[in-house]
Amino acid sequence: MAKLSESLGAKLISWYMTTGEYDWLLIAEAPNPEAAIAAAMAATGGGGVETIKIFMAFSGPEAVAIFQMAQNAARNLNFKSAGQPAPRE
Repeated sequence: MAKLSESLGAKLISWYMTTGEYDWLLIAEAPNPEAAIAAAMAATGGGGVETIKIFMAFSGPEAVAIFQMAQNAARNLNFKSAGQPAPRE
């Protein structure tokens, strides 16, 4: 997986055998989601791996920036979720 990751511009950080629902956990850094998906597709193509789930992780500062983006988008559009009173115009 290290060479496969590197060929896509990603870096395998570590891997673990796990118990429970998943047998293995690989931690990698990829330049973009497409590279991570391509690595997963290549790994499953050989038939030895049946299911892969990709999770994106964000640092604390990255999460704060994402929350701020969401707050700004909702505020700029005066967006209300279902069940909330409609905005007054």
